[in-house]
Amino acid sequence: MGRKAAYTVKVADGQEVGFGLLVRAGDVYSVQFRDGDGGKFLLRSTGETARPRAITKAEQIIRDHYAPPETVTRTAGWDVVVAELRKHLEADGARVATVKDYIDTLNQIKKVAATPAAINTRLAQRWCNSYLTGTFSRQKGEGAKAYSRSPRTLHARVRKLKAIWSKYLVKRLRVAEANPWEAVDLPKLDQQPVRTLSSEQVNKFFEWLEKRWQGWELPSLFFEVKAVTGCRLGDLAALRTADLATVNGKHVATFAPTTTKARKSRVAVLPADLFKKLTALAGRTFLWESYASDIGQYLKLRGVPTHRINPEFDPERLVWWAKDEVDDFNKSRPEQPKIQSHDFRKRFVTEAHKAGTDVDTAAAAAGMSPATARGYYLALDQQTASEGVSAAIGETLRPKKPSA
Repeated sequence: MGRKAAYTVKVADGQEVGFGLLVRAGDVYSVQFRDGDGGKFLLRSTGETARPRAITKAEQIIRDHYAPPETVTRTAGWDVVVAELRKHLEADGARVATVKDYIDTLNQIKKVAATPAAINTRLAQRWCNSYLTGTFSRQKGEGAKAYSRSPRTLHARVRKLKAIWSKYLVKRLRVAEANPWEAVDLPKLDQQPVRTLSSEQVNKFFEWLEKRWQGWELPSLFFEVKAVTGCRLGDLAALRTADLATVNGKHVATFAPTTTKARKSRVAVLPADLFKKLTALAGRTFLWESYASDIGQYLKLRGVPTHRINPEFDPERLVWWAKDEVDDFNKSRPEQPKIQSHDFRKRFVTEAHKAGTDVDTAAAAAGMSPATARGYYLALDQQTASEGVSAAIGETLRPKKPSA
């Protein structure tokens, strides 16, 4: 949208808001306009394929956005709110996993009150206390092991609830007047140390994979790509065969913006021998399609039941398989430090730092925010600085005790 908007609409306070129309998904028009504070541009789907109807719908979207909350707040039950939230998330282009996570989070608090508008800070706090002291199970049925929740899990839930209320329930859906989650008291969290994988841990993991899968190369290749690209599991699992290409003599994998968390496309360069192996196993649509068709025969070699295997490939199931692999590796060596799949991503940027790469370059290569990469860098630098200073002046700083 240029400096002068193509269209304008008058909102509740009398001001005129400029907007433009964009064709974003197929033939559907989206409306682009500035937020109420005059800052960032917002993009909302009109759901219309005809420009005249799209203009009318765009005007209503903007009027609702700028309308004072107290004049349009309405009473709506949970079923209506959940359905409307899903539509808005999908209109915003939220990823399938994000939509599922937000809906699940909202479903967690449906028993707190009859409607979202009825939840106040007192009820929100009561839910937080109950959620933290409660338990959950990863399996259904009697005898399923119960796990306690960590304070970090509660913090994550409340962050999402704040976003759902502020952005959607209060501002967009107008089904609540205030955000009750802003004032809840949460337990303090200790800063977690930045954990990086050592070469020895990486080698042990791949040795375990090779022995576990008795000749099946896909598991090892999957994690090898993750290790050399520093990508997220979801990005890697959703790679399509068409995303592999040779460009200007370099073998690359392109991660599409529809799957990456930052909504930005990025390219990772692969070693020639790894690229060759990947193209050899690539499926018709998805790179890792053979996972679904081949896993059964290798599970049989291990004596694992295969009657519940789904023969249809799904990137999300591949992600859960990869997480389970890391969990099983940790269980196989209970006395050793545990690893996480995300540690390969941290290792990517920390090894880049050791090699002299600046933080912004490493962050861009990994599809990571500079702030996150800088946090990993600073943790390494702090440890290195502490070791250097202690070695240089540690003895000088120690007091001379008479009893020594």
